[in-house]
Amino acid sequence: MSKIAISILSGGLDSCVSTACAINDGYQVIALHFNYHQRTELRELKAFNDICDFYGIQKIIIDMDFFRQIGGSSLTDFNIEIPKNELGKNGDIPNTYVPFRNGIFYSIATAVAQRFNASAIYTGLVSEDSSGYPDTSIDFVEKTKDFIVSGSGVEIKLLTPLITLRKSQIIKLGMQINAPLHLSYSCYESNDLACGRCESCQLRLRAFNEVGIKDFIRYM
Repeated sequence: MSKIAISILSGGLDSCVSTACAINDGYQVIALHFNYHQRTELRELKAFNDICDFYGIQKIIIDMDFFRQIGGSSLTDFNIEIPKNELGKNGDIPNTYVPFRNGIFYSIATAVAQRFNASAIYTGLVSEDSSGYPDTSIDFVEKTKDFIVSGSGVEIKLLTPLITLRKSQIIKLGMQINAPLHLSYSCYESNDLACGRCESCQLRLRAFNEVGIKDFIRYM
């Protein structure tokens, strides 16, 4: 079995640490990034490139616009306002959820894994301390593992090293394995300075505060 892994790397904090985990686990990593016309596409792409360059790993970038055509998410429909300062206010799925995005990402990642004879796919999914998207649940991951093997005919592992961790624990893990956290970017809203008010920014800020260190990125 090959020691090659495909790491889905958005450029955010979680995917940065997940990629570091793959490298720390001894895999030859190929980083996979998706441009899907999200609001912060340019800034996420920069973070992706910066992290890949830090590690000197191979990059694959997939461009697609059908999420924008489907609509229904404030990340891809700029007429829908991104919720601000609402962290923990209710249990509803926020409008930043992109319908079945992760399921689609894993299907493409599986195709890439087969192309490069990779034995694993790493993803920075977080279930315990997240926005509550249905495609980040542990149940979804377990069923996706079967889907990948059944659909590919190959024993490709879907590895989620962060899924039960809180965001503060992810930061601590990243620091332990020397992940380039300073190169990651998490904002949903802005390609310039992070807004500090969207849920992704607030989860990140809260976690850095819990760890007791200042975040590396700049906020408005």
